[in-house]
Amino acid sequence: MNKRTVVIIGNGVEETELVVPVDMLRRAGTDVKILSIDDKIVIGSNNISVVADGLLRDYRYDKPDCILLPGGPWALKARHNQDVLGLVKDQYDNKLVVAAICAAPLILNDAGVLDGHEYTSHFSVKLECSDVTRPVILDGNIITARGPGAAIEFGIAIITKLYGQTTTFGIANAMCIPMTK
Repeated sequence: MNKRTVVIIGNGVEETELVVPVDMLRRAGTDVKILSIDDKIVIGSNNISVVADGLLRDYRYDKPDCILLPGGPWALKARHNQDVLGLVKDQYDNKLVVAAICAAPLILNDAGVLDGHEYTSHFSVKLECSDVTRPVILDGNIITARGPGAAIEFGIAIITKLYGQTTTFGIANAMCIPMTK
């Protein structure tokens, strides 16, 4: 069964943290919608233009299986966006997957969903109790990752949570990502 993922971005998104997991999710057959809090054309943190599928404020949806929040400077603005915070909180309260990488765990913190969970973030993000030594942490329905270097492992964790090991191994094999059983 195909799953649905909503990816929320804005100007200053870290491109690797966006493109790698989205590519991996689409390889798994996930219906991925990239929604911007700014404009439809977003300028990433490394000056790469990304075209969003739409704007978050216009999106009407059933609850997706996963909400993915890439990091980058955009997260500092998004952590004060009530639409983003409400969506994250609702997703978490409904025990659906919430995935955040790099600076985006700040959004999870401000949405009030990190209490009692293990999580990681980029070392520059000052979150109490954050374990910055592990590249990816899965705790319940929350998946967090450190930064761009963990983007593949982050994608693997999301696919494993949504689809299980068989699909994960198939995607990893097709992408030449070494995996052990």
